[in-house]
Amino acid sequence: MLDSFLNWWDSVVWQTDIRSLPSWQRRLVLFLRGFQVLLADLVAGNHKLYAMGLVYMTILSLVPLLAVMFSVLKGFGVHNQLEPLLLNALEPLGEKGIEITTSILSFVDNIKVGVLGAVGLGILLFTVVSLLQQIEEAFNSTWRVKQTRSLFERFSHYISVLLVGPVLIFSAVGLSQSVQHMSAFQQILETDTGAFLYNTLSIYLPFFMLVVAITFIYMFVPNTRVKPMAALFGAVITTLLFKGATHIFTLFIVGSTKYTAIYSAFASIIIFFIWLYMIWLILLLGSSIAYNYQHAHKLLFLYRDRELSPYENQALALQLMVLVTRNYYDESPPLTIEKIADMLQLPDDLVDKMVNRLEKGGFLTMVDQDEPAVVPARPPEQTTSDELLSFINDKGKSPSLRAQMVADKNVVRVLEKAENRALDAVNEITLKQLAMEDAMHSNPES
Repeated sequence: MLDSFLNWWDSVVWQTDIRSLPSWQRRLVLFLRGFQVLLADLVAGNHKLYAMGLVYMTILSLVPLLAVMFSVLKGFGVHNQLEPLLLNALEPLGEKGIEITTSILSFVDNIKVGVLGAVGLGILLFTVVSLLQQIEEAFNSTWRVKQTRSLFERFSHYISVLLVGPVLIFSAVGLSQSVQHMSAFQQILETDTGAFLYNTLSIYLPFFMLVVAITFIYMFVPNTRVKPMAALFGAVITTLLFKGATHIFTLFIVGSTKYTAIYSAFASIIIFFIWLYMIWLILLLGSSIAYNYQHAHKLLFLYRDRELSPYENQALALQLMVLVTRNYYDESPPLTIEKIADMLQLPDDLVDKMVNRLEKGGFLTMVDQDEPAVVPARPPEQTTSDELLSFINDKGKSPSLRAQMVADKNVVRVLEKAENRALDAVNEITLKQLAMEDAMHSNPES
């Protein structure tokens, strides 16, 4: 039964050429493909592992982070807004949230940043920066980003988060509260229209503020260019999931007496850990949604994440090098990975994986641009096809494993002879000849 359903799903969702479908059916198939990709990401376990790691780092860094924020905010006179923020974030925990907030703030009050000294302040900042670095790595994983920011970029980004971010947030909150006490604002509230608008904003404004904050996180944290619409879409879905999780958590977790019976005095801590885990998991899932929204074109292709066959690896490597070489001789700007993926009609993460392999083999080199771009690492007229194919064929092979699996030396000789003869047939065809159509009909040595 399950096999029949999976075969039907594969046939309808992935083996259908959606370009021939009506508009509504095309959107439906794309939605189902995106849903499967998100489900596969969740089942793969990376989100769950990063969420668990972030829970640990959050617990370790929460008090130092709040201490730094408290010191900065105190200088601007808005430090009193820290307690309402924590109470609001821990509202689903009910009375336990009030207990945890009180405990955290007492720890923060006990930390005197001014008397810590250079070493103590350094350790405090190191703990906070470690948390921000871990957050960046987690979001990079959802965006398939392998390169991290440089040390200088991290320092500038993290300092702006620690110093500027809290001031802007709490200043906005303080300003909104100040406006509420103005006589002009009170006069507006006395009118029917003003009261209606105020009640409407009171209901929907927290939702929109949370959407804006998460949108900023999705655009700012990953070490890649995130389009505003993709970040906004992911933030809206994340906020809806967060609101739903808040109600579910309040009903089924906090209201249960089993945790108190099992964990006794540790029940509040355990529930706090679970709530932090849910927050991070939802944020990472929303980041994946933003990624798939921005890269929705990859869902147009019939490819799904799977291992390529030897033939497909060779074809992809050759075609990729042909595009880069042709672009190089046309003296055009270097091709980005996203542009190559569009030209090959393949997902960019698949192309990125092959680019990394060819970069390690010395066939391509990355250039610094707004987006990752590649150029030939060696003269294409001096690089033959057999060199490239030999590298692709041998990549990842284990001679010892091959020797164990094939014990007969005669079989090994036959296989090596067949492989060498196949490569000899193309050893005079350079990448330049492959890329330039006229060169294929000229002298191979040209």
